[in-house]
Amino acid sequence: MLNIHHSLRLIRRIVFRPLNSFKSIKSVLRVNRLVNQSGIKVAFYDRYAVHHTFSKSIARTFLNKKNRAIFLVGDLSHPWITDEAFLGLVFYIPDGFEIFLRYLRIALIVTPASDFDVAGKNKHTKVAHFFHSPVSMHYVYGDTSFDAYDIFFPVGPHHSCEIKCLAELRGWKNIRSYPGGYPKIDEIVETLGRSLNLQEHKTRKQVMFAPSWGKGNVLRSHGVEIVRGLLDTGFDVKLRPHNHSFKYEQDIIKRIVELFKEQSFELDKSMGFEVLLTSDLLISDWSGIAYEYAFSTGKPVVFVDVEGGQKIQSI
Repeated sequence: MLNIHHSLRLIRRIVFRPLNSFKSIKSVLRVNRLVNQSGIKVAFYDRYAVHHTFSKSIARTFLNKKNRAIFLVGDLSHPWITDEAFLGLVFYIPDGFEIFLRYLRIALIVTPASDFDVAGKNKHTKVAHFFHSPVSMHYVYGDTSFDAYDIFFPVGPHHSCEIKCLAELRGWKNIRSYPGGYPKIDEIVETLGRSLNLQEHKTRKQVMFAPSWGKGNVLRSHGVEIVRGLLDTGFDVKLRPHNHSFKYEQDIIKRIVELFKEQSFELDKSMGFEVLLTSDLLISDWSGIAYEYAFSTGKPVVFVDVEGGQKIQSI
Protein backbone atom coordinates (compact mmCIF):
# COMPACT_ATOMS: atom_id res chain seq x y z
CA MET A 1 0.00 0.00 0.00
CA LEU A 2 0.99 3.61 -0.53
CA ASN A 3 2.06 5.49 2.57
CA ILE A 4 0.41 8.82 3.42
CA HIS A 5 3.07 10.89 1.64
CA HIS A 6 2.81 8.91 -1.59
CA SER A 7 -0.98 8.83 -1.40
CA LEU A 8 -1.06 12.62 -1.18
CA ARG A 9 1.30 12.85 -4.15
CA LEU A 10 -1.01 10.64 -6.18
CA ILE A 11 -4.06 12.71 -5.23
CA ARG A 12 -2.27 15.94 -6.17
CA ARG A 13 -1.34 14.50 -9.55
CA ILE A 14 -4.94 13.57 -10.26
CA VAL A 15 -6.43 16.86 -8.99
CA PHE A 16 -3.92 19.32 -10.47
CA ARG A 17 -2.77 17.40 -13.57
CA PRO A 18 -5.91 15.50 -14.61
CA LEU A 19 -5.05 15.19 -18.31
CA ASN A 20 -1.68 13.53 -17.80
CA SER A 21 -3.18 11.43 -15.00
CA PHE A 22 -5.86 10.25 -17.41
CA LYS A 23 -3.22 9.42 -20.04
CA SER A 24 -1.23 7.45 -17.46
CA ILE A 25 -4.27 5.51 -16.23
CA LYS A 26 -5.32 4.76 -19.80
CA SER A 27 -1.85 3.41 -20.64
CA VAL A 28 -1.73 1.29 -17.49
CA LEU A 29 -5.11 -0.28 -18.31
CA ARG A 30 -4.03 -1.00 -21.89
CA VAL A 31 -0.73 -2.51 -20.74
CA ASN A 32 -2.44 -4.76 -18.20
CA ARG A 33 -4.92 -5.93 -20.81
CA LEU A 34 -2.08 -6.75 -23.22
CA VAL A 35 -0.13 -8.54 -20.47
CA ASN A 36 -3.18 -10.67 -19.64
CA GLN A 37 -3.68 -11.57 -23.29
CA SER A 38 -0.07 -12.16 -24.30
CA GLY A 39 1.74 -13.26 -21.15
CA ILE A 40 4.47 -10.64 -21.71
CA LYS A 41 6.54 -10.28 -18.55
CA VAL A 42 9.05 -7.51 -19.38
CA ALA A 43 8.62 -3.78 -19.96
CA PHE A 44 11.38 -1.42 -21.08
CA TYR A 45 10.93 2.10 -19.72
CA ASP A 46 12.63 5.21 -21.15
CA ARG A 47 11.76 8.39 -19.27
CA TYR A 48 13.35 10.66 -21.89
CA ALA A 49 13.81 10.32 -25.64
CA VAL A 50 17.60 10.51 -25.15
CA HIS A 51 17.41 7.27 -23.15
CA HIS A 52 16.82 5.51 -26.46
CA THR A 53 20.53 5.80 -27.21
CA PHE A 54 21.19 3.59 -24.18
CA SER A 55 18.28 1.17 -24.37
CA LYS A 56 17.95 0.46 -28.08
CA SER A 57 20.78 -2.07 -28.38
CA ILE A 58 19.68 -3.89 -25.21
CA ALA A 59 16.05 -4.01 -26.32
CA ARG A 60 17.06 -5.14 -29.81
CA THR A 61 19.21 -7.96 -28.45
CA PHE A 62 16.39 -9.02 -26.12
CA LEU A 63 13.89 -9.13 -29.00
CA ASN A 64 16.32 -10.90 -31.34
CA LYS A 65 16.37 -13.79 -28.89
CA LYS A 66 12.64 -14.32 -29.59
CA ASN A 67 11.55 -12.59 -26.41
CA ARG A 68 8.60 -10.23 -26.21
CA ALA A 69 8.36 -6.94 -24.35
CA ILE A 70 6.27 -3.86 -23.80
CA PHE A 71 7.80 -0.39 -24.19
CA LEU A 72 6.93 2.53 -21.92
CA VAL A 73 8.03 6.07 -22.77
CA GLY A 74 7.77 9.36 -20.91
CA ASP A 75 8.50 11.51 -23.94
CA LEU A 76 6.32 11.79 -27.05
CA SER A 77 9.40 12.42 -29.21
CA HIS A 78 10.79 8.97 -28.40
CA PRO A 79 11.72 6.99 -31.56
CA TRP A 80 9.81 3.91 -30.41
CA ILE A 81 6.52 5.77 -30.88
CA THR A 82 7.00 6.09 -34.64
CA ASP A 83 8.82 2.78 -35.19
CA GLU A 84 6.48 0.37 -37.00
CA ALA A 85 8.35 -2.57 -35.48
CA PHE A 86 6.92 -1.56 -32.08
CA LEU A 87 3.38 -0.88 -33.26
CA GLY A 88 0.87 -1.64 -30.52
CA LEU A 89 3.60 -2.24 -27.94
CA VAL A 90 4.49 1.35 -26.97
CA PHE A 91 2.62 3.18 -24.20
CA TYR A 92 2.98 6.73 -22.91
CA ILE A 93 3.47 7.50 -19.22
CA PRO A 94 4.16 11.26 -18.98
CA ASP A 95 7.35 12.29 -17.21
CA GLY A 96 6.56 12.93 -13.56
CA PHE A 97 3.80 10.32 -13.46
CA GLU A 98 5.85 7.20 -12.70
CA ILE A 99 3.77 6.71 -9.57
CA PHE A 100 1.08 5.21 -11.82
CA LEU A 101 3.48 2.42 -12.83
CA ARG A 102 2.76 0.79 -9.47
CA TYR A 103 -0.53 -0.39 -10.93
CA LEU A 104 1.10 -2.37 -13.74
CA ARG A 105 0.74 -6.13 -13.54
CA ILE A 106 4.09 -7.00 -15.06
CA ALA A 107 7.00 -8.99 -13.66
CA LEU A 108 9.94 -6.77 -14.64
CA ILE A 109 10.58 -3.15 -15.61
CA VAL A 110 13.99 -2.49 -17.20
CA THR A 111 15.18 1.11 -17.39
CA PRO A 112 18.23 3.34 -17.84
CA ALA A 113 16.47 6.08 -15.85
CA SER A 114 17.97 6.98 -12.49
CA ASP A 115 15.78 8.24 -9.63
CA PHE A 116 12.97 5.84 -10.47
CA ASP A 117 9.98 6.74 -8.30
CA VAL A 118 9.92 4.36 -5.31
CA ALA A 119 6.14 4.78 -5.21
CA GLY A 120 5.98 3.58 -8.81
CA LYS A 121 6.76 -0.04 -7.97
CA ASN A 122 4.64 -2.69 -6.32
CA LYS A 123 5.55 -5.88 -4.50
CA HIS A 124 4.92 -8.01 -7.59
CA THR A 125 7.17 -6.03 -9.97
CA LYS A 126 10.97 -5.97 -9.97
CA VAL A 127 12.81 -2.95 -11.37
CA ALA A 128 16.15 -3.47 -13.12
CA HIS A 129 18.58 -0.66 -13.86
CA PHE A 130 21.25 -0.50 -16.54
CA PHE A 131 23.29 2.67 -16.38
CA HIS A 132 23.07 5.60 -18.78
CA SER A 133 26.49 6.80 -17.68
CA PRO A 134 29.66 5.12 -16.39
CA VAL A 135 30.17 7.79 -13.73
CA SER A 136 30.04 7.22 -9.98
CA MET A 137 26.72 6.34 -8.33
CA HIS A 138 27.80 8.18 -5.20
CA TYR A 139 29.52 11.41 -6.22
CA VAL A 140 27.37 12.28 -9.22
CA TYR A 141 23.89 11.20 -8.08
CA GLY A 142 21.77 12.00 -5.05
CA ASP A 143 21.56 9.75 -2.00
CA THR A 144 18.16 8.28 -2.94
CA SER A 145 18.74 7.95 -6.69
CA PHE A 146 18.95 4.15 -6.69
CA ASP A 147 16.63 3.17 -3.85
CA ALA A 148 13.90 1.77 -6.12
CA TYR A 149 15.91 -0.90 -7.94
CA ASP A 150 16.01 -4.62 -7.29
CA ILE A 151 18.53 -5.55 -10.00
CA PHE A 152 21.60 -3.71 -11.28
CA PHE A 153 23.77 -4.14 -14.35
CA PRO A 154 26.94 -2.26 -13.35
CA VAL A 155 29.22 -0.77 -16.00
CA GLY A 156 32.37 -1.90 -14.21
CA PRO A 157 33.99 -2.82 -10.90
CA HIS A 158 33.55 0.72 -9.55
CA HIS A 159 29.78 0.36 -9.79
CA SER A 160 29.86 -3.14 -8.28
CA CYS A 161 31.75 -1.80 -5.28
CA GLU A 162 29.41 1.15 -4.90
CA ILE A 163 26.33 -1.08 -5.11
CA LYS A 164 27.63 -3.18 -2.20
CA CYS A 165 28.42 -0.10 -0.12
CA LEU A 166 25.14 1.65 -0.92
CA ALA A 167 23.16 -1.49 -0.12
CA GLU A 168 24.63 -1.44 3.37
CA LEU A 169 24.28 2.32 3.85
CA ARG A 170 20.76 2.58 2.41
CA GLY A 171 19.43 -0.69 3.82
CA TRP A 172 18.68 -2.31 0.46
CA LYS A 173 17.52 -5.91 0.77
CA ASN A 174 17.79 -8.81 -1.70
CA ILE A 175 19.59 -6.73 -4.33
CA ARG A 176 21.00 -8.63 -7.31
CA SER A 177 23.82 -7.43 -9.54
CA TYR A 178 25.11 -8.77 -12.86
CA PRO A 179 27.98 -7.37 -14.99
CA GLY A 180 26.42 -5.18 -17.66
CA GLY A 181 29.19 -3.23 -19.33
CA TYR A 182 28.27 -0.19 -21.39
CA PRO A 183 26.65 -1.28 -24.67
CA LYS A 184 26.38 2.27 -25.97
CA ILE A 185 30.13 2.46 -26.49
CA ASP A 186 30.12 -0.89 -28.30
CA GLU A 187 27.38 0.38 -30.59
CA ILE A 188 29.14 3.68 -31.26
CA VAL A 189 32.38 1.91 -32.18
CA GLU A 190 30.55 -0.58 -34.40
CA THR A 191 28.49 2.07 -36.14
CA LEU A 192 31.12 4.75 -36.54
CA GLY A 193 34.32 2.71 -36.64
CA ARG A 194 34.71 3.00 -40.37
CA SER A 195 34.04 6.74 -40.20
CA LEU A 196 36.54 7.70 -37.52
CA ASN A 197 39.17 8.63 -40.11
CA LEU A 198 36.73 10.17 -42.58
CA GLN A 199 36.48 13.55 -40.92
CA GLU A 200 35.75 16.63 -43.00
CA HIS A 201 38.78 18.69 -43.98
CA LYS A 202 39.47 21.35 -41.38
CA THR A 203 41.99 24.18 -41.39
CA ARG A 204 41.55 24.83 -37.66
CA LYS A 205 41.34 22.58 -34.66
CA GLN A 206 37.85 22.02 -33.31
CA VAL A 207 36.97 21.65 -29.63
CA MET A 208 33.71 20.24 -28.29
CA PHE A 209 32.63 21.75 -24.97
CA ALA A 210 30.21 19.23 -23.42
CA PRO A 211 29.43 19.98 -19.76
CA SER A 212 27.00 18.20 -17.49
CA TRP A 213 24.01 19.83 -15.81
CA GLY A 214 22.87 20.58 -12.29
CA LYS A 215 24.46 22.25 -9.31
CA GLY A 216 28.09 23.25 -9.82
CA ASN A 217 28.29 22.39 -13.51
CA VAL A 218 31.02 24.14 -15.46
CA LEU A 219 28.65 25.54 -18.08
CA ARG A 220 27.15 27.89 -15.53
CA SER A 221 30.29 28.58 -13.49
CA HIS A 222 32.84 29.11 -16.29
CA GLY A 223 31.06 28.53 -19.60
CA VAL A 224 31.52 32.02 -21.02
CA GLU A 225 35.19 32.17 -20.06
CA ILE A 226 35.96 28.75 -21.55
CA VAL A 227 34.27 29.45 -24.87
CA ARG A 228 35.88 32.92 -25.12
CA GLY A 229 39.32 31.57 -24.28
CA LEU A 230 39.11 28.82 -26.89
CA LEU A 231 37.92 31.20 -29.61
CA ASP A 232 40.61 33.76 -28.76
CA THR A 233 43.23 31.00 -29.01
CA GLY A 234 42.12 30.12 -32.53
CA PHE A 235 39.92 27.07 -32.03
CA ASP A 236 36.54 26.39 -33.59
CA VAL A 237 34.12 25.66 -30.75
CA LYS A 238 30.98 23.57 -30.52
CA LEU A 239 28.90 23.74 -27.35
CA ARG A 240 27.10 20.48 -26.59
CA PRO A 241 24.97 21.10 -23.47
CA HIS A 242 23.46 18.22 -21.53
CA ASN A 243 19.90 17.49 -22.59
CA HIS A 244 18.59 18.81 -19.24
CA SER A 245 20.55 22.06 -19.62
CA PHE A 246 18.12 23.20 -22.32
CA LYS A 247 15.55 23.25 -19.53
CA TYR A 248 17.56 24.30 -16.48
CA GLU A 249 20.39 26.40 -17.96
CA GLN A 250 18.55 28.17 -20.78
CA ASP A 251 19.74 31.57 -19.60
CA ILE A 252 23.45 30.80 -19.79
CA ILE A 253 23.09 28.95 -23.12
CA LYS A 254 21.27 31.95 -24.61
CA ARG A 255 23.94 34.31 -23.27
CA ILE A 256 26.79 32.28 -24.78
CA VAL A 257 25.04 32.04 -28.16
CA GLU A 258 24.42 35.80 -28.22
CA LEU A 259 28.01 36.59 -27.26
CA PHE A 260 29.72 34.34 -29.79
CA LYS A 261 27.26 33.77 -32.66
CA GLU A 262 29.37 35.87 -35.05
CA GLN A 263 32.52 33.84 -34.36
CA SER A 264 33.60 30.24 -35.09
CA PHE A 265 31.07 28.97 -32.61
CA GLU A 266 28.17 26.53 -32.97
CA LEU A 267 25.49 25.31 -30.57
CA ASP A 268 24.87 21.59 -30.99
CA LYS A 269 21.32 20.57 -30.09
CA SER A 270 21.56 17.05 -31.47
CA MET A 271 21.64 14.00 -29.25
CA GLY A 272 23.57 11.96 -31.82
CA PHE A 273 27.23 11.01 -31.55
CA GLU A 274 28.24 11.64 -35.16
CA VAL A 275 28.83 15.35 -34.61
CA LEU A 276 31.60 14.57 -32.13
CA LEU A 277 33.71 12.87 -34.80
CA THR A 278 34.90 16.16 -36.24
CA SER A 279 36.13 17.40 -32.86
CA ASP A 280 39.80 17.04 -31.99
CA LEU A 281 39.31 17.36 -28.24
CA LEU A 282 36.46 17.40 -25.73
CA ILE A 283 36.17 19.53 -22.60
CA SER A 284 33.80 18.48 -19.81
CA ASP A 285 33.29 18.41 -16.05
CA TRP A 286 31.80 15.10 -14.84
CA SER A 287 29.55 14.27 -17.78
CA GLY A 288 29.48 10.67 -18.95
CA ILE A 289 29.89 11.86 -22.54
CA ALA A 290 33.58 12.37 -21.78
CA TYR A 291 34.08 8.63 -21.30
CA GLU A 292 31.96 7.77 -24.33
CA TYR A 293 34.04 10.14 -26.44
CA ALA A 294 37.41 8.96 -25.13
CA PHE A 295 36.70 5.21 -25.30
CA SER A 296 34.99 5.41 -28.71
CA THR A 297 37.37 7.72 -30.57
CA GLY A 298 40.64 7.44 -28.65
CA LYS A 299 40.85 11.24 -28.62
CA PRO A 300 41.84 13.35 -25.60
CA VAL A 301 39.50 14.78 -22.99
CA VAL A 302 40.17 17.74 -20.70
CA PHE A 303 38.29 17.67 -17.38
CA VAL A 304 37.59 20.96 -15.62
CA ASP A 305 38.10 20.67 -11.86
CA VAL A 306 34.79 21.46 -10.15
CA GLU A 307 33.71 20.74 -6.58
CA GLY A 308 37.20 19.65 -5.64
CA GLY A 309 37.48 17.22 -8.55
CA GLN A 310 35.65 14.49 -6.64
CA LYS A 311 33.10 13.86 -9.35
CA ILE A 312 35.86 13.59 -11.95
CA GLN A 313 38.06 11.27 -9.92
CA SER A 314 35.25 8.99 -8.81
CA ILE A 315 35.48 6.66 -11.79
